[in-house]
Amino acid sequence: MLIRVQDPKEYLPWIRQLQNESDSRRWFLIDHHLKRYAKALGWLFEMKAYDQMLQYIEDHNLYQEGLQHCRYLPHEQKKVQTAYARYLFGMSLYKEAAIGTVPPLSPEHVADVRF
Repeated sequence: MLIRVQDPKEYLPWIRQLQNESDSRRWFLIDHHLKRYAKALGWLFEMKAYDQMLQYIEDHNLYQEGLQHCRYLPHEQKKVQTAYARYLFGMSLYKEAAIGTVPPLSPEHVADVRF
């Protein structure tokens, strides 16, 4: 493994920028820089930066992880589901796109289903 030695002039401005950020934002920037995108998504969720989180999900194809984070936030979960359906539709996965946008039946609606 080749280790690249950097001149402090290259990384010191970035270190200074990190010092000015909140803890969660700092961890997000570090994980993003290290290409640990799924972990970085968790920091966005912790910061409640939902709009930025949705964009990050779309940029890095983290739909499954996004759905997992938003499982208790129905409004945000719907946004992620819609974005995931658009992605699947764009990949010509029409059946999966259609299934992904249908909300699961709640227990009170299951009794109303007739076969």
